[in-house]
Amino acid sequence: WSLARAFSEGLAAVMRGSTSRWGFVDTSGNLAIDARFDDAGSFSGGLAPAKDHDTGLWGFVSAAGTWTVSPAFAGLGSLEDGKAPARDAASGLWGLVNETGSWAVPASFSEIGL
Repeated sequence: WSLARAFSEGLAAVMRGSTSRWGFVDTSGNLAIDARFDDAGSFSGGLAPAKDHDTGLWGFVSAAGTWTVSPAFAGLGSLEDGKAPARDAASGLWGLVNETGSWAVPASFSEIGL
């Protein structure tokens, strides 16, 4: 692993240097989610933002490594109080989405704090 992020909910995002892909390890250092993402954030509320290698878009993955919100966003942060900053792929504007990927605050901002 060439880079690692802090543990959150028992998992940490790590980057495999040979592929520059991100996955997740557990607190014992065992690979919990295969390194197949172009980028990944921290778990919160049982979900982590991850950037799909094929589409270049962001969605949420579960601790099992499955997409719970299909990649559809140009940017996506971790959940905080049930909402995450998200960048609409079509307009490029930012808003807030909930854990299902629905807009809680419509994308209408040119910038948003991450």
